[in-house]
Amino acid sequence: MDARTHRCANVDSDHFLLVSRIRARISNSKKFLGKKVKKCDYEKMTLPEKRVECKINLKEHLQELANKSDDILDSRWNKITGAIHKTAEETFGKASKKQPNDWFDKECQEATEVQNKAYVNMQQRSYTRASTDKHREARRKEKQAHKRKKKQYENDQVERREELGQQHQARIFCRDINNLRKDFKPRLTVCKSKNGDIITEKGYILNRWKDHFHELLNSTEQDKGPSIMQDHKDTNEEDSTPRVEVEMTVQKLKNYKTPRTDNIPAELFKYGGNELVKHLHTVINRIWRK
Repeated sequence: MDARTHRCANVDSDHFLLVSRIRARISNSKKFLGKKVKKCDYEKMTLPEKRVECKINLKEHLQELANKSDDILDSRWNKITGAIHKTAEETFGKASKKQPNDWFDKECQEATEVQNKAYVNMQQRSYTRASTDKHREARRKEKQAHKRKKKQYENDQVERREELGQQHQARIFCRDINNLRKDFKPRLTVCKSKNGDIITEKGYILNRWKDHFHELLNSTEQDKGPSIMQDHKDTNEEDSTPRVEVEMTVQKLKNYKTPRTDNIPAELFKYGGNELVKHLHTVINRIWRK
């Protein structure tokens, strides 16, 4: 182990930063890291003109897929979701990244820079009395500026939430309150095996769901009646699920719900129009026939 102190690192403390280098044996198992996906600005979906534009653009992209024959179901669905993502990005654009500290403005940044320069000067002059007093004064002014800006920002947020409550905008009001109360929770894509073990790899998770639905829909117990899939194979209907039923189910989806791993909110399915319903109807029937 190699440990060293770094005098120039400003961590706002009278202690020096200690950096250690430890040699360890790394496991040979390959780690699969998730891909960070940039979300679209779905707040614009409340605008009627954006809904119409989304419907027109999505229809054009889906009509291009209709001309291409694809026998693989997974590939077909990936192309449909890709068309939805492309349409959302073209219509709504990417959401801007929110700053963690909205109160940290130019004045706070200048006060921090003055404090950092005073800290470096104090180190270079071997902690003389004059340099130490100058750094202490710069640090005091920095803390005062930060506290004043933060308190002003919090008061503005309280007034904004009061206005939302008076305007009966319950959804935005509850979202802001939850952002204050709840901490960040990362999304976990895990599953349990039959033995109760946690499964994290994508391939094993898909196989586990496949086995689960195979056992659920093809049970061999006599008290559960005939198999659903076997009963379907005996029918000769061309379409197992009517298109009207698919359209009604899509329109019953609830708004403002967190999307799943495909990162497609329910509103995009509802505002997709008849062309999207036609493709969903085709995919659902192909799944049901299998």
